[in-house]
Amino acid sequence: MHKLQDLLYHNKAIFLSLDHGLENGPKEFSLKTINTEHVLNLALESKYNGIIMHKGLAEKYYENYRYKVPLILKLNGRLNLNSDYIQTCSVLKAVKLGATAVGYNLSNSNETLKEFVKVHDEAREHNLPVIVFLKSNKLDTDSIAHMARASLELGADIINFDYNNDHEGFKWILKSSGKTRALVNLNTNNIEHLFNSTYNIIKSGGTGLVLGHKVLHSEKFLEVANLLNEIVFQNKTAEYALDKWNKKN
Repeated sequence: MHKLQDLLYHNKAIFLSLDHGLENGPKEFSLKTINTEHVLNLALESKYNGIIMHKGLAEKYYENYRYKVPLILKLNGRLNLNSDYIQTCSVLKAVKLGATAVGYNLSNSNETLKEFVKVHDEAREHNLPVIVFLKSNKLDTDSIAHMARASLELGADIINFDYNNDHEGFKWILKSSGKTRALVNLNTNNIEHLFNSTYNIIKSGGTGLVLGHKVLHSEKFLEVANLLNEIVFQNKTAEYALDKWNKKN
């Protein structure tokens, strides 16, 4: 049995993403978040279930956090939005770096599909869960559901995609993904929207969240993180979290 349960707490999860520098450059970092150790410490203090990064960051910064914050190692990437994804790390290298799981960007390209089949088989040989990050220019529900279904049929353990604010459509995406778990990107720094969307995702049967640079840049990240933990892992309502937030801010 692979290590999927090592990434979950009460069958839910929140991951912190630190893989966006390869594709987007340093423009999305602040003076604090460009410090990899600072972000790893935030993941540790927040008790998040995993941190997503490419091999270079893992080689240089992860060793002191082994067995403290699970590593999800991205195996492919690109330098900008207009270039193609290429494999940047092997499964064997991920194992040596202490990864609990591997992540793979899956686009509409047949080339990434071909590479994913090979990566998936190698990951299974090492008992590693495979997380698919759905990359599509189309954010309509039918397009996401198609990619979610494809990921299920290809053997993904977890899928990650952008939340398109179609709450009823999200339920269809979950149906389409079957037993593959769904973690959602919430690309917002609006606190009320963040709490409401998180609550709706969990209530509908989603597994949790992947938090990126917009949330990471918050000056009160740990406070936001603790409230998201309460919604995801303790079934608190968005109203509860927002009221608690407003009393302190």
